[in-house]
Amino acid sequence: MIGSSLFTPFFIGTERPPLWLAGLALMILLSSCSSLRRSPSADDPFLRRYAERAYQPELRHAAEMVHENWVSGDPAAPGDIPVRLAVPRTAGRHPLVVYLPGLGEPAEAGDAWRNAWVEAGYAVLSLQAERFGPAALQGRHAKNADFPALGRESHAPAALTERLGAVRSVLSELEKRVVRGVQPFDRIDPASMAVAGYDIGAQTAQLLAGEQANGVDPAPLKHPPQAAILLSPYANAAGGGFSRRFGSIGMPVLAVTATEDGDAFGVVTSLAARLAPFNHMPDGEKYLLLLFGASHRLLAGSSRSAPEDAGAGAGRGGAGEPSAGGRPRGPGGGAGGGMPPAGRRGPPGGSGGMAGSPDAGAARQAIAIQRLSVAFLDAQLKKDPVAVEWLTRDAARWLAPVGELRRK
Repeated sequence: MIGSSLFTPFFIGTERPPLWLAGLALMILLSSCSSLRRSPSADDPFLRRYAERAYQPELRHAAEMVHENWVSGDPAAPGDIPVRLAVPRTAGRHPLVVYLPGLGEPAEAGDAWRNAWVEAGYAVLSLQAERFGPAALQGRHAKNADFPALGRESHAPAALTERLGAVRSVLSELEKRVVRGVQPFDRIDPASMAVAGYDIGAQTAQLLAGEQANGVDPAPLKHPPQAAILLSPYANAAGGGFSRRFGSIGMPVLAVTATEDGDAFGVVTSLAARLAPFNHMPDGEKYLLLLFGASHRLLAGSSRSAPEDAGAGAGRGGAGEPSAGGRPRGPGGGAGGGMPPAGRRGPPGGSGGMAGSPDAGAARQAIAIQRLSVAFLDAQLKKDPVAVEWLTRDAARWLAPVGELRRK
């Protein structure tokens, strides 16, 4: 079991607690799940070496940002939908990653992951229907400090259908802007797309990837995703047999979880449930990253929970310039920022044991998510043979001892 140390707020008496007190309790609840007290500096030499020994994208890109609210055109998801878009400034059409945040998070959440992806050359579109964002922490359940009820309601089929409608609406509007050639949307290739999500966003991404869920009939997208990244996957025994639900996910998937991946709302409290989607998916380009000792909150990728990629920007120039040290492409075709092609990236665990700052372990885990997810995207959307080889031959050795990488 995981999440056994989660804080449970309580109130004395029978009167309804004031809203500010309920909000304070939830803030304490969420912060208690974080395994990072303070993000180590990106200048930490230990972390920098660890990041530089991982897979490196061929180019590093600067980004152009768009922050807007789009009016939903889907009846399943009425109202405004906050949208955050980052597009590489480099000329050309860039693959798209759609990121779906967790319950209570704004559209700009997950910046530790989104920044790594756009720097690697992906247009990254993040969206969050308003009622699942910060407003969810101020609703009727929060007023009663009934956070488990909020979690259950937000994972129910009706809520999932609403979030799927929001995705359809936003992608439809995005397509219109791409066709009209509106900048910077004209640099996006919506036909080359991956979907990624955390928490309830992972649940939504699973449906877009092909999961069969009772009471939910997702309408097909014009451009179906070609790959999925699931940060804290969701499974509930009440939703039917796992083999039926997840056996229909045929596309490449990177699932990311941790031994302490218990959510603050008490919806999923066992590691077995987090592993179920991966375990019951059919074989074929499926990866599972299991981090040792990491919390649910670290997987959110908030700048307060995860550090900036310590390897990003080290010795690199502006948009479209090569990664530091290049990517060795000798006979073996290996990748690794400045690592020699012989010797295959040094000893297991990259830099060795847990040296550096007291929080270096959590920082390394965040770097692991960044670098493994970039390699996964490059392998699936860009068909980069260097990324494919690193994932299959070098990634597991580099990752140890902060986690384990499984593949089927």
